[in-house]
Amino acid sequence: MSERAQKRHSSMGAAALVGRLFLRVMLGRRLFWGLMVAACLPVGLALFVRFSRGTCGCGEFADLLAHLVLQFFGLGLPLLLAVAAIRDDREDKTLIYLWTRPVPRWALVFGKVMAAAMAGCGLMLASSAAAGGVLLLGCGQGAEHAGIVMGRGFLAVGLAGLVYTPLFAMVAVIFRKPMVPAIILAFGWEVVVANLPGGFPRVTLMYYLKSLLGLGPEATGMLSMFVESINPASTSLALLVLIAAGLVFFMLTLGLAMRKEMP
Repeated sequence: MSERAQKRHSSMGAAALVGRLFLRVMLGRRLFWGLMVAACLPVGLALFVRFSRGTCGCGEFADLLAHLVLQFFGLGLPLLLAVAAIRDDREDKTLIYLWTRPVPRWALVFGKVMAAAMAGCGLMLASSAAAGGVLLLGCGQGAEHAGIVMGRGFLAVGLAGLVYTPLFAMVAVIFRKPMVPAIILAFGWEVVVANLPGGFPRVTLMYYLKSLLGLGPEATGMLSMFVESINPASTSLALLVLIAAGLVFFMLTLGLAMRKEMP
């Protein structure tokens, strides 16, 4: 093995170690357990819809994913985990000690961001699977159609975690106090703009995530009287945009961490 390959291998090993340490620390914090409790909310809502309102099916499952899982947990979980992955070491004054280790900065940041993405995706996918079981099993709909809807839903939820986590990590790298700008970006941009009429939603990631579910913008307000809402993007376009955005955000986060002074 060449020296360059050995360095790359050791860097990835360090990234994996940092990621495991981050998850171990998070498991001991109230924040993570609070997120786990909050992730049970979609299941509770699915039970209410199924047994109190007496409705179930693919439409209800898609609406639950779009309105609650994607627009709330799909933004909230990556935001909290990604910001914690970068901010905690900065606030605890331990980041400088990580930087002085003979390990590239990108490996340290990559390990923590990937661990945050995996944790967020795991929570959201488990919650979505349980809610899907409640709303789809025994509803009299075809198993093939229900499987397709669940598959597209899981794809959208997984991509939400993999795209938003590096995005909010990048915000945490840029800003010393990242929570406010991250919240504005998440709920002021990704939720509000994604539901405007006209072509505005095309500049948000949420539009393409909801397009995987076959749902378009929920345009409301006075502006919708003058501008028509757009249709969902095609599946291929949505996948292309989301995958490209996730890669770009990862690269930008790592590049900024390599160059930015973060005492």
